[in-house]
Amino acid sequence: MQREIRVLKSLPVELILYSMWGGENSFEGAVVHTFPKWKVIALVWWIPYWCIRRPVQIGRLLKNLVSRAVPSNLDLGMTLIGIAFALCHARRFTRDQVPPDIIHATWANMPGTAAQLLSALTGIPFSFQANAHDIFRHGGDWLLPSKLSEASVVITGTDYARHALEEISDGNAKIVTIRRGLDVIPSFREARDCFDPLRLLSVGRLIEKKGYDDQVEIYAALKDAGVSFEARIIGEGPLRSRLENRISELGLG
Repeated sequence: MQREIRVLKSLPVELILYSMWGGENSFEGAVVHTFPKWKVIALVWWIPYWCIRRPVQIGRLLKNLVSRAVPSNLDLGMTLIGIAFALCHARRFTRDQVPPDIIHATWANMPGTAAQLLSALTGIPFSFQANAHDIFRHGGDWLLPSKLSEASVVITGTDYARHALEEISDGNAKIVTIRRGLDVIPSFREARDCFDPLRLLSVGRLIEKKGYDDQVEIYAALKDAGVSFEARIIGEGPLRSRLENRISELGLG
């Protein structure tokens, strides 16, 4: 997200930034509007207001919410915060002398929910990014199918994720792959035809959603298949002890 903001700041684009988790009030000179959670008190006014002003859109939101089971308590909380943000801020978007051309969410869950509802209440189109957690954990984001059908464009980082999103949307969403990577590609030595043994390197946080449990089982399968390899996992996190124990159990140490 920070890299995207840096690039957009270099273009003739006016950015209005909102942070739904709080944090700093600025980023490299750009103002960041935060969302103090005590402001949800205003929902006492905004919920009936929008039910009267936009009954069809509120009804569609409720229909989307009951169309799927809640994937997780975390998803429930993020969705409710996204809805609260949209209800509290929609009038601000319509009162601006020059409303935004598009509302963009950097993730499909909480900010994506806010963008979807803001778009429904204001008529301003929205887009969002969907990656990893949004798509695969516990069956994906709660409102992901409806977001895919209503968004102007959906961005993801890999073809694998794009294919998964296309399946969820039955091909009815505009989904593009924009890869994340280095701004400058370093020079490499000429690669050899093969490595013997095969050398594998994995770098990341040692947390559940990164799939390290599966990775260790794959290494065991390679060993059983007689494949000569060396593997290195670089990272820290709550799964470290569990992974070390499993590596020892499988004789991969």
